[in-house]
Amino acid sequence: MPTSTPLPMIPEPHEPFDINRKEDSIFLLGSMFTVIFLFLL
Repeated sequence: MPTSTPLPMIPEPHEPFDINRKEDSIFLLGSMFTVIFLFLL
């Protein structure tokens, strides 16, 4: 999938997880930070 195509704000359910996308990477880092924070709490 070319990165030049406009992406919707909410990804489709069948859309694969792309770590190169900014929204997915930020969501992944946020979820990891939350899990680690709750684990260390």
